[in-house]
Amino acid sequence: MTYPPPRSHGHEDRQPSAPGLAAKPRMPAVVKWAGGVMIAGAAFTAALGGFVTTQWDRPSGDIRSGVPGLLLGICVTAAGCVPWLWTASMALAGRGWSRGLSVAFFVGYLMLFVPSLVLSFTARFGSHPSPAFVAEVGLELLVGLAAIILLWQPASGPYFSASKLARNGSAEARSPG
Repeated sequence: MTYPPPRSHGHEDRQPSAPGLAAKPRMPAVVKWAGGVMIAGAAFTAALGGFVTTQWDRPSGDIRSGVPGLLLGICVTAAGCVPWLWTASMALAGRGWSRGLSVAFFVGYLMLFVPSLVLSFTARFGSHPSPAFVAEVGLELLVGLAAIILLWQPASGPYFSASKLARNGSAEARSPG
């Protein structure tokens, strides 16, 4: 049995929608990859937070002496993971502003971690970061850069524009008049 070829009416980039509502555009692969990369960035942030939390000095052998540091580590790690996950979900939802926000978070990360990492290497006294810590921070930077590059690919621009139009069209169709 042979099947007829799929129909093409110039609407390959749109998914079917309810009558009267704007069609939701089909997500390009680069946006899917960017979302996956950002979720991986959250996983790296969680790993870095766990690594840093376990490396903090405990003043005594008592387990209770490490609880405040553990709680602080969990809060800082969560604060680092939330921007990754939030911008990933907004990019996957078609929110174009998530591209600019991803760049802003990346620049903030650069301004926060790179100078402190460089200063820790040049310090004469004190502890130097471990190679694992440096690798983790570097990997996070590369993941962030990869996500930004993917989000700003030419295929993603029309998707974000069409998503905005679809949302605005859906809102107008639902409004009473």
